[in-house]
Amino acid sequence: MKRFFSAFLGVMFLTVCMTVSGFGRPAGKDMAIGYDGIVNGISFKKFVSKDLGFQGILGFGYESAPSNSVSPNNETSLDYSLAARVIMPKDITEKIKLNCFGGIALNHTGSHTKDVGQTNLYIESGLSPEIFLFNNLSVETSLGIRLGFIGETADGVDNGYTSLRTFGAGVSIVDGVSFHYYF
Repeated sequence: MKRFFSAFLGVMFLTVCMTVSGFGRPAGKDMAIGYDGIVNGISFKKFVSKDLGFQGILGFGYESAPSNSVSPNNETSLDYSLAARVIMPKDITEKIKLNCFGGIALNHTGSHTKDVGQTNLYIESGLSPEIFLFNNLSVETSLGIRLGFIGETADGVDNGYTSLRTFGAGVSIVDGVSFHYYF
């Protein structure tokens, strides 16, 4: 039932996207702000020409120490993600762009335990279909490949590794969805 509901929502979403009057990136509107669902952060886009743009993404999370915890598990936890991408958009139709991108991402995951956390560096490349629902509003989802250099979880613990993975929305078109407002 869950798969049917996800598929139904995906079909309805695409139907709305194809029938709502929309336009590609508006002329003279070369900056955008929004949310990136893959990195999970606030996204800023700047296009320097019709064929080249840059994207920066910043995400963070903060948790106070648990109220009933004792040392060493009484630390606040701070998570953050930073990403920088180069975007090369290609026109598919008036309403749809295919953004080819490449970039780097840095992710740090904190912990409530003292001196425990993990910092990871990713090099990524992929495609991101961008659908303009209205004149200045677009939605997109990304798919691609990511090379990860995964850091140690604590000082002196040698458990870092390298990973090569794909990323994307998976079965649901809603997972990893991003939106941007152009101005």
